[in-house]
Amino acid sequence: MMLEIGVGRVALSAPCGCSMTCPQCGVESSLDAMCETPVGGPLPRGQFQCPVCHYAFQRREVEPGTTWRSGNAVCYVPGRLGLVPCERRL
Repeated sequence: MMLEIGVGRVALSAPCGCSMTCPQCGVESSLDAMCETPVGGPLPRGQFQCPVCHYAFQRREVEPGTTWRSGNAVCYVPGRLGLVPCERRL
């Protein structure tokens, strides 16, 4: 089963339950490997780094969301999400 997230692809097949494809080099790796720095430290939540080419990216809103108000109720609908480059970490 494949799930599209922005420009990346997530396959539900690795031991942790997911694998990701790097949006830059196209190498598929486990989600656990994408969540660690090259020296083995954890990345901040929501950031990923390719273990092969070390391309760093995170999932963010690329278009603004919408706030709906109805009486006292307020509902926020997030905008379109995408993978955007971020700073690499060691």
